[in-house]
Amino acid sequence: MKFVIKNKKILVVFLLLVVGVLFVSMPVLKDVFGHNGNNNGIFIEVAQGETLRETAKKLYDNGIISYEKVFYLYAKGRAEDFKFGGHVFTASMSYGEICEQLSMPGTAKTVKLTIPEGYELRLIAQACEEAGIVTAEDFMNSAVNDVFDYDFLKDKPGVNYKLEGFLFPATYEFNYGVSAYDVIDKMLKAFDDVYTDGYSARAKELGMSDYDIITLASVIEREAADASEHKKVAGVFYNRIKDGMNLQSCATVQYILKERKPVLSIKDTEIDSPYNTYKYSGLPVGPVASPSKSSIEAALYPESHDYYYFVAKADGKGHVFSKTFSEHNKAVAENQ
Repeated sequence: MKFVIKNKKILVVFLLLVVGVLFVSMPVLKDVFGHNGNNNGIFIEVAQGETLRETAKKLYDNGIISYEKVFYLYAKGRAEDFKFGGHVFTASMSYGEICEQLSMPGTAKTVKLTIPEGYELRLIAQACEEAGIVTAEDFMNSAVNDVFDYDFLKDKPGVNYKLEGFLFPATYEFNYGVSAYDVIDKMLKAFDDVYTDGYSARAKELGMSDYDIITLASVIEREAADASEHKKVAGVFYNRIKDGMNLQSCATVQYILKERKPVLSIKDTEIDSPYNTYKYSGLPVGPVASPSKSSIEAALYPESHDYYYFVAKADGKGHVFSKTFSEHNKAVAENQ
């Protein structure tokens, strides 16, 4: 009986030792396999003649790895293949992936990012993460919580995001390791450069605010991918507003759904939201995307015509514009 108890004690001690080893080694294993960090790209310059210890320290100092001595031991057999120059790393990379990156020729210190016209804030955030610039979470946190000093930014009750519509769609170049704040500020600066005092003066002539113009421009952008139709689509919306008709823009409902459904259901169009232009008259409460310069100018200088409806052509090349509801129904039947 005493022998059995003694063995049980040994077993308990052994199990405690195993648990202890696992507890201590788990953070190290997570670091080795890249489960500790995010996908933000960090540019690190590896100098010619740099030792592995020096490289490991740079990786540690920049938050790419948490255990420089462990990385040193891991990479010791592969260091002769490492190449000097610039390299981009993320904290989510495993030690093996870091070694592979170090074995490749040096890369550029910057990354180019193209934000397409008509992208929403959430899609811009995703694009930044996919490019390895900043995580979508960091981008959204900055967009929601940080303060940006631009006159065109207004606090408006009911909008999803105060910056929606004002992150100008363009191609940007960022340094790896840039902050989310600086990424956003660069996009806002680009908008500020595009939206001139002349645009503001024209908005006043129309009896609209700058915010109204960007809101309308965002709807135009989402409804007409072809810039050649922007002013014509703008004319339709101005005609509908003038006659007290709802805009009935699918883009505004898609914004609510966070999904670009090709065909909306009746239930979709009945969603109770200040963005829903099927349910509420006038403009949506705020922009639904980032408009291009072409869409902004269309909102400011719409084409004058008698069209009140439009539907996308079956071949996807532009729209059919109609003056009456019966003409529109016929166009819908022929193209959908």
